[in-house]
Amino acid sequence: MGRCLETKSYLAAVWSSRPLSSKSPNLFGANLPWFPKRGGESLSNRIVKITARLALLIALNVVLTRLLSFRISIGGVEGVRLGFGALPTILAGIVYGPAAGFVVGALADLVGYWINPIGGYNPVFTLTSALTGFIPGAVIFYMFQRGRKLWQLIIAIALGQITTSIILVPFFLKLFFGIPIMASMIPKIVSEAITVPVYASFIGTLLRYDIFDMN
Repeated sequence: MGRCLETKSYLAAVWSSRPLSSKSPNLFGANLPWFPKRGGESLSNRIVKITARLALLIALNVVLTRLLSFRISIGGVEGVRLGFGALPTILAGIVYGPAAGFVVGALADLVGYWINPIGGYNPVFTLTSALTGFIPGAVIFYMFQRGRKLWQLIIAIALGQITTSIILVPFFLKLFFGIPIMASMIPKIVSEAITVPVYASFIGTLLRYDIFDMN
């Protein structure tokens, strides 16, 4: 029992004295467990603040994806969706870490389907939505060590969108609905060539002014 108390006291001392380095992220984008205290801010306040921001990003994703996107049907199902619905999910991953991006993407797809269902539900598309936030977050936090230069953002977002929107979604549309891969892939390549630089520029501007307390 005494040894356990000593260990807890030691960890508390280390965590309270250890500087918050932007070069040592964990899965949630912080070097302390999930939601660290910053600038004297209490842990509970930071948890509430970040949870509220993630909830806001989920809501924005639902609105942009389900209500403010242009859809092109192929073979009776949605083959191409033009819009900026992925932006909030990508932003969550880049700012708060890959796990946060994964959660925002998954919940946004589930909530969006519940509010405005399009066709039958298929969990693989929830997975692709989750990976949309996870991949760029992982690239920024682990490959680029939280770098925020424009070219780093472009690479991170492009890798995520190529994997999900250009590769996985057409593959699943072919697998489950028989839609030719090229019929959905080519329009997605064109749309992502436009949206990826826009996403990167917009997110870069937000990070430049530290709106989401990334530092």
